[in-house]
Amino acid sequence: MPIYDKNNELITEVVSSATSSTDVVEVMNRTLDGKYHVQTIGTAGTKVDVIAYFTPEKKIVMDDIKRISDLIKVVFDGNYYIGFISGELSWNRLGNQATPWFGAQFTLLVESEGVV
Repeated sequence: MPIYDKNNELITEVVSSATSSTDVVEVMNRTLDGKYHVQTIGTAGTKVDVIAYFTPEKKIVMDDIKRISDLIKVVFDGNYYIGFISGELSWNRLGNQATPWFGAQFTLLVESEGVV
């Protein structure tokens, strides 16, 4: 289950989790008679919470992609998601000094999606 950059260059093949969910902007109000009124603003978007693992060189690539707000493509369970990284990349160093790996958790704001 890989992650690619915008030029379809492989960044990593190690994606352990990619969970999609609907991102809805809602305004909730309560009327004078105690009933609730929920208003959805715009069209709901999709976001994907991703956990993946990177070599030190590819960690730098991911940091650069985040720095310039570039697109990435995540492929998982027969679906692909193209979008931007939201917020910070949460890094966790794994392995030993000779062969380090970096685990990352991040949220992808989906621009387009489909079936592989």
